[in-house]
Amino acid sequence: MRLLTLLPLTLVTFFGWAQDSDTTEVTENIVVKGESIVEPPQRGSIATKLDVPIKDTPASVSVVTSTLIKRQDGDVLGDALRNISGINIQSGSGVYDYFLIRGFDSLTSGLVLTDGTAEPEVSVYNLYNIERVEVLKGPGAFLYGGNPLSGTVNLMRKKAVFEDVGKLDLSYGSFGHKRTSVDYGVSSEDRGVAFRINGMWRDTDGFRDGRTNESIAFNPTWLFRVNETNTINVDVEYVDLEYIPDSGLPLYNNQLPDVPRERNYQSPSDISDQQVQRYKVEWQAQLNDNITLIDRLYHTELEWLSTGTIFNGVFPSQTSLNDVYRTLIKLDDDQRFTGNQLELKADFSTGAVTHQLLTGLEYVRQKDTFDLDVGYLPNIDLYNPVEYATDTFIPLPGQHQTGETEVDIISPYVIDHMEFGPNCHVFMGARYDAIDFKDKVTGYEGDFDKVSPMFGFLWGATPSQSFYGNFGQAFAAPSTLVLTQDRQPEESQQFEIGWKKNWMSGRLNTTLALFDLERENIAIPDDNGVTKQTGTQDASGLEFELAANLPNRIHAYFSYAYTDAELTEFRESQFFLVDGQPFLQVFDRSGNIPAFVPDHLMNIWVGKDFDSGLGLAAGARYVDDQFIAEDNAYSIDSALTLDAAISFKTARWRASANVKNLTDEEYDTRGFGATSVIPGEGISVVGKFEIHF
Repeated sequence: MRLLTLLPLTLVTFFGWAQDSDTTEVTENIVVKGESIVEPPQRGSIATKLDVPIKDTPASVSVVTSTLIKRQDGDVLGDALRNISGINIQSGSGVYDYFLIRGFDSLTSGLVLTDGTAEPEVSVYNLYNIERVEVLKGPGAFLYGGNPLSGTVNLMRKKAVFEDVGKLDLSYGSFGHKRTSVDYGVSSEDRGVAFRINGMWRDTDGFRDGRTNESIAFNPTWLFRVNETNTINVDVEYVDLEYIPDSGLPLYNNQLPDVPRERNYQSPSDISDQQVQRYKVEWQAQLNDNITLIDRLYHTELEWLSTGTIFNGVFPSQTSLNDVYRTLIKLDDDQRFTGNQLELKADFSTGAVTHQLLTGLEYVRQKDTFDLDVGYLPNIDLYNPVEYATDTFIPLPGQHQTGETEVDIISPYVIDHMEFGPNCHVFMGARYDAIDFKDKVTGYEGDFDKVSPMFGFLWGATPSQSFYGNFGQAFAAPSTLVLTQDRQPEESQQFEIGWKKNWMSGRLNTTLALFDLERENIAIPDDNGVTKQTGTQDASGLEFELAANLPNRIHAYFSYAYTDAELTEFRESQFFLVDGQPFLQVFDRSGNIPAFVPDHLMNIWVGKDFDSGLGLAAGARYVDDQFIAEDNAYSIDSALTLDAAISFKTARWRASANVKNLTDEEYDTRGFGATSVIPGEGISVVGKFEIHF
């Protein structure tokens, strides 16, 4: 592993011929019709919601553009996030995006936004309408409220503009992959009206048996210029996702059995059907040269019907020595987010100090209603599977769960970017959340409030080089498993220092970050099985990123992360059957490594465009060994996967082919707890043709 640790420094040395931007002039002018150059992103608003360059932002901010996503043939959010250091991409049963930021998982510690507003807990985020993906690593509650304990991901969607747009994409590939997308826009600048629609249809059979899925989505947007200082954007999106969940392969005695990697042990009833609706109206008024007022009214709905097979282990039975014991989980979930953000941005000076100020007030109501049942499934032989299950759902007694929660949140927030001369930047921000929480099933009602601060400092040693540090805190709603009336929000806090440098007038950017992130008040059982908020988890590490648009039309992206994570105080309870009776046992996992937190993560992508229109690119991703559960009983082996791409373009069209997992490397991803893993996809080829009109 020493080689991976030294690799970032080796790359910096390799590019050492690049002079500091203070002394280098770049006169090369590159124009490619119909396609953007893969340039290093210079700006990102996720950390401050202000127009501040990334090099002047005292935080770990990463941006993945739609151009890079297209070159890599990215379909869903995980395909974009693999380019960012410190993010481990996994699977949520193959039906929702799941990832870990700095050692903490996205369900309990992360927040996904679309255009700055919160998304429901689980979904697949398709990239058909995405302009760029922005990531803030570390606590983000100072701007976005509850849940971003370890990171925030913002999907910036394509908007209507005063320019005609027309593009059609068609792709076909391995495992029955078929995809069509369209981006079409018309406008009348004289009338002050623009319209744009993005649409997508995707269908695939999947790498593993019975893993068909189909996605349909469309996203119309309108832009109305009321006058010279007022604009209104209207955005509507509908997504229909019909997937077959993937339970993976069951583990046997903490080993992966010698069975075909495509084999399916799931019931014929398995299905995941999600409908997502997003509505947003944004009004922006330029009150004067220094003050802007923005109001966002939004509503998001997620309806999720799911039936999925869960493996409980492999044990002897009366008919077989290697029976897979299974249960069927049935979920009906309805999540609704409705809110409004009112923000004011102002630029002003106090003496020699210049300010960029953002103040905001957000109100949001979140509702979540669900019914969860556990059903009986007959066992199935591990080595000679014969399915006896039917579509009839037979519920197990005493396993029904239901929930109906309603949360009202009102939150003022402020962030001030103060510039003390050209070399010293100070960022101070805080958000106050007043939360009214109601659980109508248990009858619990609680009010709590929380202030989430952030402080950042950046010193620019030169116009192209800076050093920074930050401290932040965040919180998440208390777990419903805690039955006491004094529930407390989970909390996280982070200390981070870093170095940023732009080379070659910004054509090569590097970022180095060191961090320590701790999560507290995690709901865990005590020795008697009573759930209390005494758990803690810590992660510290190093991250390095490089993005370059080099001479001779070469582009390169590289990321590396080393993470040292620990469950500093952690216990879990498990039920066993003893003589047919349930028996509870509590296990102390303190000192173990969290699931799916490898020591080392590395990703690289390098491409070159030729004057003839030909383009070549290749990439690699290395993921170190990683445990699949907090018991640390089974570890997924490290894996190195290679990708390659070739393309040819003209001013009007582009044809490309992407080969993923070029060497057909066998690797595994997240399954269900400690009982299963999901085999990663083998070698695949996707051909794409896109035309601009």
